[in-house]
Amino acid sequence: MKFSMTIPVQYDTCFSPFRASEWRQGLSKIREGGFQAAELCISDYGSLDIREIRRELENCGLGCSTISTGQAAGREQLSLTGDREKMELARARLSEHIRAAEILECGVTIGLLRGSGEAGSLQDALERLAEGLEPVVREAEEKGVVLFLEALNRYESALLNTGKEILDFFAGYYRGCRNLKVLWDSFHANIEEASLEKSIDSLGSSLGHVHLADSNRLRPGLGRIDFSAVKGSLERISYGGYVSFECLNGPDEKTVWDDLCRFRREWEKPA
Repeated sequence: MKFSMTIPVQYDTCFSPFRASEWRQGLSKIREGGFQAAELCISDYGSLDIREIRRELENCGLGCSTISTGQAAGREQLSLTGDREKMELARARLSEHIRAAEILECGVTIGLLRGSGEAGSLQDALERLAEGLEPVVREAEEKGVVLFLEALNRYESALLNTGKEILDFFAGYYRGCRNLKVLWDSFHANIEEASLEKSIDSLGSSLGHVHLADSNRLRPGLGRIDFSAVKGSLERISYGGYVSFECLNGPDEKTVWDDLCRFRREWEKPA
């Protein structure tokens, strides 16, 4: 397993101890802290030079684990299950993410950008999501980019709340597609899954990316989740992807950073 840290490059996020205006310093800091990659929060591409970002990553000896896409859902209400205009805009934005991911040699996360799925029946929403994703998946396949579909809790989306639901969605609409993987987030899983360990075990090789946050969405160790059991399950399925933190950034940036570095060091110790 490799560790990644969330870095915003345009707009600040409550899930990172680093400010968007200081993303270069953030990259240097996470390298010094022993992380192997950055999870980049990107909303749009109007003012970004992706090749410059790649150079900065290379200068710091870092990879990019994935592009986090959720800011566009909040800022612009883009949605793959929204009305036709919002769907087309979400498709176009994901196409930009895929082209950027090809340059950065990383994956693309699809979480809130899929939409809430609250209007109409669940089956209609799933069919609309499959329709919205179709050209996105095709382009990602052509460019060799993996898409990570995140299991979100029911309070954020009515669509695909558990790992099994995502696997069933893949089997129903994208059987045999090798560039679709599950993003498992411990905060969401703690709400939706009967057993965190069993949910990881059931994903096996379909698990592509992991987010860690405790049951209260604070950093690991401040809630009720047994992260030693989570680690054991990931090791049991021989998970070799990135583990990234997506925790609320409080009470202050230094405390969050120090605690996350301490947790990473403890996690990496042999059992």
